[in-house]
Amino acid sequence: MAFVHGGIQSGAVAPAPAPSPAPAPAPAPSPAPAPSPASAPSPIPPPQVPRTDTKDDWKQTDQYPQIYGRIQADGAQRRTWMLDATAPSCSIQACTLTFEDMFALYPDRLKPSHKDPHEDFEDQIIELGLPDPANTSEPMDSDPATQSPYWRFTIMSGGLDWVGYTGQGAIFIMAMYRYDKTTPHISDIARAFYCRDFDIGSLRHIFFHDVVEQQTSEFADDVLYTYNIGTLGESSTENDRFDWTHDANPAEFEALLGTNVGKIASALVLGAFPRGTRVINRVVIWYTQADFVRMNMYMRFDVEDVAS
Repeated sequence: MAFVHGGIQSGAVAPAPAPSPAPAPAPAPSPAPAPSPASAPSPIPPPQVPRTDTKDDWKQTDQYPQIYGRIQADGAQRRTWMLDATAPSCSIQACTLTFEDMFALYPDRLKPSHKDPHEDFEDQIIELGLPDPANTSEPMDSDPATQSPYWRFTIMSGGLDWVGYTGQGAIFIMAMYRYDKTTPHISDIARAFYCRDFDIGSLRHIFFHDVVEQQTSEFADDVLYTYNIGTLGESSTENDRFDWTHDANPAEFEALLGTNVGKIASALVLGAFPRGTRVINRVVIWYTQADFVRMNMYMRFDVEDVAS
């Protein structure tokens, strides 16, 4: 059997067509002009879009031309979502998770107790006018006159770690890791724990203790600190604070909101409040000396009302 390929059967000989007159030779092409320096091809290949899980997220690319690349674009988008309830494509929904939901998931692990936040926060607690720590070492003090006004929440499970404190006006996240992506989001857990004892409308500060998340810490240490201030560990002193606001440093501020830790703080605000009512307008970073070679990094995100 013959098979048809392009209208001619394989194995059959197609008749030769009658020869046609040879065409007149085409004129020789004129030589192309030499490229000008502006139009000459660059020997450097175009930049690649960085992955979101590497420290190179802040590199400029054709797709993300901002100073700090993808993370600045992500942060600017989240700030727009916070400011404008009509801004499209917001991927963060209103949070409905409650403490009771969390207790149902972790009844044997979730046992809130009265306890002051870590002493590294004490100066800022006083400065910001937050409730005074009880300065007691007894977490379960039963005397309301002496017990801490703060609550400690701890979940350490196979799929989720969340350790932190809540107090009127503030959430302190000490440890967080979400191994199992089917577990609740870190930001939703923070809101659920805060709302157990306090009205969400009172939340003004979100603290992160000893930030070791790679993308966030490398951007803060290697880019913001090193490029704008000096060499971390050499020109810094313990408890130095560096404020980043949108008014003073829009590019750096947007990039901080676009880091992985910044996204958690942004998601907390977007999930806890109606869009267009609250916004993060300040990020504070400071360091303490952990040992002879390492400094601990801390972050504070300040939540403010959106100006009407």
